Amino acid sequence: MVLVEDQSGVPCSITTSDPESSEPVVLLTFDSADHSTRLKRIYILFNAKHGINDYDSQMLVHLSSLLLDDKGLQRFTIQAIITKADMIPPLDGHVFLERTRKIILDAAPLCLPPIVTSAQMKPPFGIDTLRRNILGVC
Repeated sequence: MVLVEDQSGVPCSITTSDPESSEPVVLLTFDSADHSTRLKRIYILFNAKHGINDYDSQMLVHLSSLLLDDKGLQRFTIQAIITKADMIPPLDGHVFLERTRKIILDAAPLCLPPIVTSAQMKPPFGIDTLRRNILGVC
Protein backbone atom coordinates (compact mmCIF):
# COMPACT_ATOMS: atom_id res chain seq x y z
CA MET A 1 0.00 0.00 0.00
CA VAL A 2 1.25 3.49 -0.87
CA LEU A 3 -0.11 6.46 1.04
CA VAL A 4 0.38 9.90 -0.52
CA GLU A 5 0.03 13.03 1.61
CA ASP A 6 -0.52 16.61 0.55
CA GLN A 7 1.71 19.51 1.66
CA SER A 8 -0.01 19.74 5.05
CA GLY A 9 0.42 16.03 5.74
CA VAL A 10 -3.21 15.11 5.03
CA PRO A 11 -3.59 11.80 3.20
CA CYS A 12 -4.84 12.51 -0.31
CA SER A 13 -4.52 9.13 -1.99
CA ILE A 14 -4.07 5.51 -1.13
CA THR A 15 -2.92 3.02 -3.72
CA THR A 16 -3.17 -0.68 -3.11
CA SER A 17 -2.81 -3.61 -5.42
CA ASP A 18 -4.48 -6.98 -5.36
CA PRO A 19 -1.85 -9.73 -5.44
CA GLU A 20 -4.14 -11.77 -7.72
CA SER A 21 -4.46 -8.94 -10.24
CA SER A 22 -1.98 -6.76 -12.07
CA GLU A 23 -4.39 -3.81 -11.89
CA PRO A 24 -3.81 -1.35 -9.04
CA VAL A 25 -6.79 -0.25 -6.98
CA VAL A 26 -6.65 3.48 -6.29
CA LEU A 27 -8.69 5.35 -3.72
CA LEU A 28 -8.48 9.13 -3.88
CA THR A 29 -9.56 11.23 -0.93
CA PHE A 30 -9.03 14.86 -0.08
CA ASP A 31 -9.40 17.31 2.75
CA SER A 32 -10.10 20.79 1.52
CA ALA A 33 -10.21 24.03 3.49
CA ASP A 34 -12.85 25.09 0.97
CA HIS A 35 -15.87 23.18 2.28
CA SER A 36 -17.82 23.83 -0.92
CA THR A 37 -15.83 20.87 -2.28
CA ARG A 38 -16.79 17.92 -0.12
CA LEU A 39 -16.40 14.19 -0.38
CA LYS A 40 -19.93 12.78 -0.45
CA ARG A 41 -19.57 9.15 -1.44
CA ILE A 42 -16.84 6.60 -2.04
CA TYR A 43 -17.55 3.94 -4.63
CA ILE A 44 -15.73 0.68 -4.02
CA LEU A 45 -15.79 -1.90 -6.81
CA PHE A 46 -15.63 -5.65 -6.43
CA ASN A 47 -15.11 -7.96 -9.39
CA ALA A 48 -17.67 -10.78 -9.12
CA LYS A 49 -15.25 -13.16 -10.81
CA HIS A 50 -12.80 -12.82 -7.90
CA GLY A 51 -15.21 -12.21 -5.02
CA ILE A 52 -14.18 -10.25 -1.96
CA ASN A 53 -10.76 -11.08 -0.55
CA ASP A 54 -9.04 -10.10 2.71
CA TYR A 55 -7.61 -6.91 1.19
CA ASP A 56 -11.09 -5.82 0.11
CA SER A 57 -12.49 -6.51 3.58
CA GLN A 58 -9.64 -4.57 5.18
CA MET A 59 -10.34 -1.60 2.90
CA LEU A 60 -14.04 -1.70 3.85
CA VAL A 61 -13.15 -1.80 7.55
CA HIS A 62 -10.75 1.12 7.08
CA LEU A 63 -13.27 3.22 5.16
CA SER A 64 -15.91 2.39 7.73
CA SER A 65 -13.60 3.62 10.50
CA LEU A 66 -13.43 7.03 8.77
CA LEU A 67 -17.18 7.44 8.28
CA LEU A 68 -18.08 9.23 11.49
CA ASP A 69 -16.62 12.50 12.72
CA ASP A 70 -15.95 13.38 16.38
CA LYS A 71 -19.61 14.33 16.85
CA GLY A 72 -20.86 11.03 15.46
CA LEU A 73 -22.06 12.57 12.20
CA GLN A 74 -21.51 10.64 8.99
CA ARG A 75 -18.93 12.39 6.78
CA PHE A 76 -19.67 10.47 3.58
CA THR A 77 -21.30 7.28 2.36
CA ILE A 78 -19.77 4.11 0.97
CA GLN A 79 -21.38 2.50 -2.08
CA ALA A 80 -20.32 -1.02 -3.01
CA ILE A 81 -20.46 -1.98 -6.70
CA ILE A 82 -20.28 -5.60 -7.79
CA THR A 83 -19.00 -5.65 -11.37
CA LYS A 84 -18.95 -8.40 -13.96
CA ALA A 85 -22.10 -10.09 -12.65
CA ASP A 86 -22.14 -12.10 -15.88
CA MET A 87 -19.15 -14.05 -14.49
CA ILE A 88 -21.23 -15.49 -11.62
CA PRO A 89 -22.38 -19.03 -12.44
CA PRO A 90 -26.20 -18.87 -12.85
CA LEU A 91 -26.90 -21.63 -10.33
CA ASP A 92 -24.70 -19.94 -7.70
CA GLY A 93 -25.85 -16.36 -8.29
CA HIS A 94 -28.23 -15.93 -5.37
CA VAL A 95 -25.90 -17.64 -2.88
CA PHE A 96 -22.89 -15.64 -4.13
CA LEU A 97 -24.73 -12.31 -3.86
CA GLU A 98 -26.08 -13.04 -0.37
CA ARG A 99 -22.62 -14.12 0.85
CA THR A 100 -21.05 -11.01 -0.73
CA ARG A 101 -23.63 -8.69 0.86
CA LYS A 102 -22.96 -10.27 4.25
CA ILE A 103 -19.18 -9.84 3.91
CA ILE A 104 -19.65 -6.19 2.93
CA LEU A 105 -22.02 -5.42 5.81
CA ASP A 106 -19.89 -7.27 8.35
CA ALA A 107 -16.88 -5.15 7.35
CA ALA A 108 -18.77 -1.86 6.84
CA PRO A 109 -22.20 -1.88 8.53
CA LEU A 110 -23.14 1.55 7.13
CA CYS A 111 -22.22 0.68 3.54
CA LEU A 112 -25.09 1.13 1.12
CA PRO A 113 -26.50 -2.06 -0.43
CA PRO A 114 -24.33 -3.14 -3.35
CA ILE A 115 -25.27 -2.27 -6.90
CA VAL A 116 -24.77 -5.28 -9.16
CA THR A 117 -23.60 -4.53 -12.70
CA SER A 118 -22.60 -6.20 -15.94
CA ALA A 119 -21.67 -4.30 -19.07
CA GLN A 120 -21.43 -7.56 -21.05
CA MET A 121 -25.07 -8.59 -20.64
CA LYS A 122 -27.50 -7.57 -23.36
CA PRO A 123 -28.92 -5.15 -22.37
CA PRO A 124 -26.29 -4.07 -19.83
CA PHE A 125 -27.39 -4.80 -16.28
CA GLY A 126 -27.22 -2.29 -13.41
CA ILE A 127 -25.46 0.45 -15.38
CA ASP A 128 -28.51 2.76 -15.37
CA THR A 129 -28.93 2.16 -11.63
CA LEU A 130 -25.30 3.12 -11.06
CA ARG A 131 -25.64 6.26 -13.22
CA ARG A 132 -28.74 7.36 -11.27
CA ASN A 133 -26.88 6.71 -8.03
CA ILE A 134 -23.97 8.92 -9.11
CA LEU A 135 -26.30 11.68 -10.31
CA GLY A 136 -28.17 11.53 -7.02
CA VAL A 137 -24.99 12.37 -5.12
CA CYS A 138 -24.05 15.36 -7.30
